[in-house]
Amino acid sequence: MPCALSQALNMCAVCCRYLGGVLDFTGELNRHAVACATRRDSAAVARCRDIVDALMGQFLQFDLRNGALRKKFDSLKYTLKKLENMLYELSLAEATGMKSRDAEPDDPEGMDTGNAAD
Repeated sequence: MPCALSQALNMCAVCCRYLGGVLDFTGELNRHAVACATRRDSAAVARCRDIVDALMGQFLQFDLRNGALRKKFDSLKYTLKKLENMLYELSLAEATGMKSRDAEPDDPEGMDTGNAAD
């Protein structure tokens, strides 16, 4: 019987480390989303938010007591909120006409482009 108990405790520890790693991954997704938002790539930020939202739905099914996993779960809630705010700010930027850094600048008609051949 002690062997079975030892195996069960070992399995529990492995599961806790795995779940902790998944929760840490959401923090990395947030960092990736910040880089994407810098490029004004709202589609990539939305994908990150969707992944975090799906993980949030799964983690809500757990009964996490006070402990390391609970603290990491709390950070998941804040990560989701940050991603939603990031998407909101990107939508405001798009609505005000701010363009992506990768977009070609418009050349309005009648503007001097600095070329002597014009």
